[in-house]
This record gives sequence, C-alpha cells and structure tokens, in this order.
Amino acid sequence: MVDEYLDFIKNALKAVPSDFWLALSLSSLFILFFIPWYLKNLPEDYFIQSVSQRPTRVAYVFKNLVAVVFFVGGVLMLFLPGQGLLTLLAALCIGEYPGKSKLVSKITQSEKVRSGLDKFRRRVNAKPFLWK
Repeated sequence: MVDEYLDFIKNALKAVPSDFWLALSLSSLFILFFIPWYLKNLPEDYFIQSVSQRPTRVAYVFKNLVAVVFFVGGVLMLFLPGQGLLTLLAALCIGEYPGKSKLVSKITQSEKVRSGLDKFRRRVNAKPFLWK
C-alpha cells in the first residue's frame, strides 16, 4: 500500500514540468528573503496610519503582482514548511485593494498576530509596531 502511494507521488511529480519547480524555487527564495526585509522596514506606525497614498500605475501593478505571489506562497506555506501566516499578512499589507485597512486591522487585532510581529521586530532590532 505504501509503495503504491509512493509510486503515485513519483509519477505525479514527474508530470509537473521542470519550469514549474524552478519558478516555485525562485519565488520561495524571494519570499524567504523579502518578507523579513519588508516587515523590518515597515514604519512602526504602519498599523495606525489611516490614509495611504495612491501609488503610480507601474508601482500599483508591481505591488499587486508581488502581493499575489506572496498570497499564493502564504497559502502553500500553511501546508508546507514556512511562515504562512506572516507571508499572508505581508501580502495583505503590500497589495492595494478596496477594504485593505479594515481587513489588515481586523487581522492584527489578534494578540497572537501582534505578539508574533513584535517578536520578529525585536529579533531584527527594529522598534515594535504601535497598535491602536
């Protein structure tokens, strides 16, 4: 039974093109290095700011593409090794969409999320976030 299962997985993995694995590896590395940098460089009052400036069209498209990549990576990391919740939160913070501030505010009301973000910021020698 176990051998059949392993054969099934091997055949399924062989069916996936190698370009997919390359893209997945590169995006995972990007997420691995960008998320800590992004969370470290967010201003400490990011979660209490009420007005955000509208980015230029190119920046708007780029930010949303990066947010989609992070969102997909975060969902995958919920089931695979990685910091899925932090990646999802970063995706929500990066993207530009209606209702963003309400959604981010709702998520960051959780004491676990706040303590996790503040713990990360202490670890990278950044000031903790200010909360409402």
